[in-house]
Amino acid sequence: MYTETSMLMRGPREYIFALGAAIEDWPLILPHYRSVLLTQRTVRPDGATHTVATMKAWRLLPFGKIPVGWKTTLESNVATGLLHFVHIGGFTKGMDVHWLLTSESDATRVTITHEFTLKWPLIGSFIARRIVGHFFVDAIARRTLTCIQAMVEENRTPRPPLRRNGEGEKETRIVMQSPLSRMAEEQVPSGQWGVGALRG
Repeated sequence: MYTETSMLMRGPREYIFALGAAIEDWPLILPHYRSVLLTQRTVRPDGATHTVATMKAWRLLPFGKIPVGWKTTLESNVATGLLHFVHIGGFTKGMDVHWLLTSESDATRVTITHEFTLKWPLIGSFIARRIVGHFFVDAIARRTLTCIQAMVEENRTPRPPLRRNGEGEKETRIVMQSPLSRMAEEQVPSGQWGVGALRG
């Protein structure tokens, strides 16, 4: 199974990369993500970051929603503009996911690819392609990009970009207008913006 989901966003690559890399904040900025639990994060000498996390989301439907979940590693490198996920637990164990961010004039193209092989006799390829790929993976990826595009293009989040590496998780004050729910905004000292600060 192979899927490719791509979207052009009117915003800087570094900012969009920060939104994608801060997966611990996804449940705060993406309504279809239920939870993200980090179990490991290591910053390497070359600046790349290795993360291990358990992620839970919803596949939203017109009449309800289906829970999905998986455990993943994430290799992120802002210099290359690449986010590389490998699912290491759950039904989609072995799925290979790449986010590639490329600059196009004053915009950024974000392309997400998913590769997955379901080794079931006879029906494995069909289920991987039609159900896992099109019904779940592409739908969730498209919703993720649509939400991030709205945040970037409608300037719903403050700059500088989101905090990364779990900074701000212990702060309890609401410090910004949440991208997807209306919250009161408070003034905070310079350099302390971050979606992580929304945690209570």
